[in-house]
Amino acid sequence: MPSDIRYQGSQLGQLLFFALCGGWVSGAIGVGGSSIFNPLMISMGVPPLVASSTAMYMVLYSSTASTVIYFSYGALDLPFAAWISLWSSLGVLIGASLFDRLFKKYKRQSLIVFTLAGVLGLSAVVVPYTNLQDLFAKDSAIYWKLNSICE
Repeated sequence: MPSDIRYQGSQLGQLLFFALCGGWVSGAIGVGGSSIFNPLMISMGVPPLVASSTAMYMVLYSSTASTVIYFSYGALDLPFAAWISLWSSLGVLIGASLFDRLFKKYKRQSLIVFTLAGVLGLSAVVVPYTNLQDLFAKDSAIYWKLNSICE
């Protein structure tokens, strides 16, 4: 289709390099892949609506794979998973309908970019803060203990 984005040459090499690095980083430190791939796709010229949809499509498969792995190891708390699924689904429906109304009213996809930037900025502050609280809590000896990498 004429509206499809086609990557060739150095732009394709950049995309593959950053996809490899982004996948490695998101897997190594446990951050959501969409927090890496959304800004990457937007910076490479993908429209924000398409970048957000693509990231959600990728999250669907990685979340499903994680769920299957946790379930196969018997580490999945099914009542808790159902509770979280219910509220997450409700949040998705409310968010999607809200953004749909905003898109129709303002006809701007930049709302997604601002929302992503806000969420990333908030998580850049909240995650280190909560981790530092855990690190310096009274029972933080488990964080400071050095173990063998072979355990």
